[in-house]
Amino acid sequence: MKIQINKEDEQKLVQTTNTGKQFFYQTALLHLEGYRFPQEMHIPLQENDQPHKAGNYTLSDEAWSINRFKNLEYNRFDFKLIPLIENNQKAA
Repeated sequence: MKIQINKEDEQKLVQTTNTGKQFFYQTALLHLEGYRFPQEMHIPLQENDQPHKAGNYTLSDEAWSINRFKNLEYNRFDFKLIPLIENNQKAA
């Protein structure tokens, strides 16, 4: 899995619900094996988070958890990205 953030997406966006609650996010492209084209996705951000810089990332292990039904899910409150280096290995 590779998450690509382009230079033009180095910004925090906000969506406000009818009740006034705000959700912050950043746009990125998700590259998955077996798919011909990347898919646009939203990276959840907290109100005080800075947007990620342009580059290629993968998800940290902390971004995943097992829910009460024993299913794998991502934790939107601990959605950490790890920069990738040129040979697609995790950065140290």
